[in-house]
Amino acid sequence: MMKKSVAMLAVCMLAQSHLAIAAGAPAPQEINIVLLGTKGGPSLLNTARLPQATALTIGDKIWLIDAGYGASLQLVKNGIPLRNINTILLTHLHSDHILDYPSLLMNAWASGLERPYHTGVWPAGNPGDDEG
Repeated sequence: MMKKSVAMLAVCMLAQSHLAIAAGAPAPQEINIVLLGTKGGPSLLNTARLPQATALTIGDKIWLIDAGYGASLQLVKNGIPLRNINTILLTHLHSDHILDYPSLLMNAWASGLERPYHTGVWPAGNPGDDEG
């Protein structure tokens, strides 16, 4: 599911940037995607890969998509300061997508975060409702 979500997001952003260029708009901002964790499920039997987390940077804005176990550490290892994240998007509330969320908040405040993160869960729906 995460791979599909990231792929759809990338396709939408590329399509939007090409339409903007065709319409004579300024050149698009630089886009970077860092896959911080790509392992499905919460098990840590193999620590070579960690659960779901992706950093998306467009210009000077940073989105964290999911916060699986180890996301805070992976952000730091990849040179992305926790205090610079603008928005956290949780694709759904399974443990392999949210386990590091509390640690991320605590570590961000400890590293100088001066304003709260914007956090959203997508798709919106009732808790426990996989249909959204």
